[in-house]
Amino acid sequence: PRTFLITPGPTATQQMLDASVSAVPGDTIQFDCGFFDLTQPMQLANTENILIKGCGKDLSFLSFKNSNQPIGIGAVNVRGLTVEDLTVLDTDG
Repeated sequence: PRTFLITPGPTATQQMLDASVSAVPGDTIQFDCGFFDLTQPMQLANTENILIKGCGKDLSFLSFKNSNQPIGIGAVNVRGLTVEDLTVLDTDG
Protein backbone atom coordinates (compact mmCIF):
# COMPACT_ATOMS: atom_id res chain seq x y z
CA PRO A 1 0.00 0.00 0.00
CA ARG A 2 1.10 3.54 -0.78
CA THR A 3 0.45 6.84 0.96
CA PHE A 4 -0.18 9.95 -1.11
CA LEU A 5 0.60 13.09 0.92
CA ILE A 6 -1.39 16.18 -0.06
CA THR A 7 0.04 19.48 1.18
CA PRO A 8 -1.74 22.85 1.47
CA GLY A 9 -1.13 25.42 -1.22
CA PRO A 10 -1.83 26.23 -4.85
CA THR A 11 -1.11 22.68 -6.08
CA ALA A 12 -3.29 20.91 -3.50
CA THR A 13 -6.23 20.33 -5.87
CA GLN A 14 -3.98 18.76 -8.50
CA GLN A 15 -2.20 16.64 -5.87
CA MET A 16 -5.59 15.40 -4.65
CA LEU A 17 -6.81 14.63 -8.19
CA ASP A 18 -3.60 12.76 -9.04
CA ALA A 19 -3.86 10.71 -5.86
CA SER A 20 -7.52 9.84 -6.38
CA VAL A 21 -6.84 8.63 -9.94
CA SER A 22 -3.74 6.66 -8.91
CA ALA A 23 -5.10 5.08 -5.70
CA VAL A 24 -5.41 1.29 -5.71
CA PRO A 25 -6.85 -1.00 -3.04
CA GLY A 26 -5.16 -0.48 0.31
CA ASP A 27 -3.75 3.00 -0.43
CA THR A 28 -4.03 6.04 1.83
CA ILE A 29 -4.66 9.61 0.73
CA GLN A 30 -3.23 11.71 3.56
CA PHE A 31 -4.01 15.42 3.89
CA ASP A 32 -1.32 17.26 5.83
CA CYS A 33 -2.23 19.70 8.58
CA GLY A 34 -3.69 22.97 7.33
CA PHE A 35 -6.43 24.57 5.26
CA PHE A 36 -7.07 23.27 1.74
CA ASP A 37 -8.89 25.55 -0.70
CA LEU A 38 -9.90 22.91 -3.27
CA THR A 39 -11.37 23.92 -6.63
CA GLN A 40 -12.64 20.47 -7.66
CA PRO A 41 -14.15 17.54 -5.77
CA MET A 42 -12.29 14.35 -5.00
CA GLN A 43 -13.73 11.50 -7.06
CA LEU A 44 -12.92 7.85 -6.46
CA ALA A 45 -14.22 5.06 -8.67
CA ASN A 46 -13.97 1.29 -9.03
CA THR A 47 -11.65 0.55 -6.13
CA GLU A 48 -11.75 -0.65 -2.53
CA ASN A 49 -10.18 -0.22 0.89
CA ILE A 50 -9.11 3.39 0.49
CA LEU A 51 -8.33 5.52 3.53
CA ILE A 52 -8.66 9.31 3.31
CA LYS A 53 -7.28 10.94 6.41
CA GLY A 54 -6.04 14.18 7.88
CA CYS A 55 -4.08 15.27 10.95
CA GLY A 56 -7.22 15.69 13.06
CA LYS A 57 -10.68 17.21 12.73
CA ASP A 58 -9.40 20.54 14.05
CA LEU A 59 -6.12 20.40 12.10
CA SER A 60 -7.00 19.45 8.49
CA PHE A 61 -9.75 21.43 6.73
CA LEU A 62 -10.92 20.65 3.19
CA SER A 63 -12.89 23.58 1.79
CA PHE A 64 -14.83 23.08 -1.43
CA LYS A 65 -16.22 26.64 -1.45
CA ASN A 66 -14.54 27.38 -4.80
CA SER A 67 -15.34 24.00 -6.33
CA ASN A 68 -17.29 23.77 -9.55
CA GLN A 69 -19.48 20.90 -8.28
CA PRO A 70 -21.82 20.46 -5.29
CA ILE A 71 -19.91 17.58 -3.66
CA GLY A 72 -16.63 17.39 -1.78
CA ILE A 73 -15.76 13.70 -1.81
CA GLY A 74 -17.52 11.37 -4.23
CA ALA A 75 -17.25 7.61 -4.55
CA VAL A 76 -18.72 5.41 -7.28
CA ASN A 77 -18.43 1.64 -7.03
CA VAL A 78 -16.03 1.91 -4.08
CA ARG A 79 -16.13 -0.67 -1.30
CA GLY A 80 -14.39 0.01 2.00
CA LEU A 81 -13.89 3.79 1.94
CA THR A 82 -12.86 5.33 5.27
CA VAL A 83 -12.61 9.08 5.92
CA GLU A 84 -11.13 10.15 9.24
CA ASP A 85 -9.39 12.95 11.12
CA LEU A 86 -10.40 15.87 8.88
CA THR A 87 -13.16 18.43 8.44
CA VAL A 88 -15.01 18.94 5.15
CA LEU A 89 -16.37 22.47 4.62
CA ASP A 90 -18.47 24.38 2.12
CA THR A 91 -20.13 21.68 0.02
CA ASP A 92 -23.47 22.57 -1.55
CA GLY A 93 -24.61 18.93 -1.66
